[in-house]
Amino acid sequence: MLCNNLVANVAPYGTGRGRLCLRVRGEVVSGGIWIPETPPIPLPIWPAFLLVIGLVTLAVHFMLIQSTLASVLVAGLSRDHAQVVLARAPILVAFLINFGIPPLLVVQALYGSFFYSGSILIAGPWLAVVFLLMGSYALVYFARYTSRLDYSRWASLLSAAGILTIAFIYSNVMSWMIHPGAWGEAYQSAGSHWYPRTAEATLRWAWILGPALCWMGYFWPARFRPLFFTGLIVSGVAFAGLLSVAQYPLTGGQKLYQWAALGILAVVGVAGVDAGGKLRCQVMPIVALALDAASKVLTRHWIRESQIRDLHNIWTLPVQIQPSVVAVTIGSLVLFVGLGLWMWNVVRKEGVAL
Repeated sequence: MLCNNLVANVAPYGTGRGRLCLRVRGEVVSGGIWIPETPPIPLPIWPAFLLVIGLVTLAVHFMLIQSTLASVLVAGLSRDHAQVVLARAPILVAFLINFGIPPLLVVQALYGSFFYSGSILIAGPWLAVVFLLMGSYALVYFARYTSRLDYSRWASLLSAAGILTIAFIYSNVMSWMIHPGAWGEAYQSAGSHWYPRTAEATLRWAWILGPALCWMGYFWPARFRPLFFTGLIVSGVAFAGLLSVAQYPLTGGQKLYQWAALGILAVVGVAGVDAGGKLRCQVMPIVALALDAASKVLTRHWIRESQIRDLHNIWTLPVQIQPSVVAVTIGSLVLFVGLGLWMWNVVRKEGVAL
C-alpha cells in the first residue's frame, strides 16, 4: 500500500474519525489517497467573496428547488390547482438552474480536489444529471402547455421524480466529498459508486427537500397545515437523524440555527392560515422558508468544514488578485441580479404570481 511505503518528508498532519492524515511533500495523504494541498493555479479573487456568493446563491437555489418540486407535485395531485401552479413552474425551473450555477462554480474553486473526487466516484449517475435535468425541464413545459389534463398530471409527477433523483445524486456526491477516508476502497474497484453509508446520504437529501412539503401547503391553502407540518417534521427528523448517524462535530451554537429556523416554521404553520383556511399573510411563510434555507446552507458549510478542515483550509489557499477577473466577476454578478429582477418584473406584468 501507498501509506506503507512513505519513508521521507512524512509528518503527522491531522486525524479524522477513522482515518490518518499525513502531510507528504506539500500534499496530504488520507486513507491512502493523495490530496493536493493547494490548487495548481492561485485564486484570482478573494476566497471570502467567493464563499459569500456561493452561500447566498445556494440558499436561493434551495428555495427554488423546494418550490419547483412543490409546484409539480401539487399540479400532479390536485386538479383544482394544476393550472395555477403550472403557470409558474417553467419560470421557477429557469431561476432554479441559473441560481444553481454560482454555488457549483464556487465549490469547484474552493474545494476542487474534494468535489471532483466525489463526482468521479459516483461516475455514471453524475453524468446522468444533465439528461435528467433536461428531461425534467421538458416535462414541466409539456405539463404546462398540453391540453390533456391527465397527460399534464403524469408529466408533472414524472418531472418531480426527476428532480428528486437529481437531488439524491447531488446528496451522494456531497457525502463522498466530505469523507475522503472512504475514497480508497472505492477507487480500487471499477464502476459507479453510491456513497456507502446510504443512511447519511438519504437523510441529507430528506433534510434539504423536506420543506418542499411546506411549499406545497403554501400553494395549496386548503391543506396548508397538514402539508406544512409534514414538511417541518420530515426536515426536523432527518436533521436529527443525520446528526445521530454521522456524528458531525458541530457545536451547539451551529446546530441552534437550524433548530431555530424549524421553530419559526412551526409558528408559521400554526398561525399561517385563518379559520376559513385562507393564508393570513402571503409573505410570512416565504420569509420563514427563506430563513430555513439560509440555516441549512450555513449548517452544510459547517459540516463540510468540520469534516475536512484538517486536510483543506480555504483561508490559506494561494491568492493572486487579478483586477480584470474581479471586474468581470462583479460586473457579471450585477448583470445577473439585474436580469433576474427584470425577468421577475416581466412575469408579474403577465399576471403570473411567483
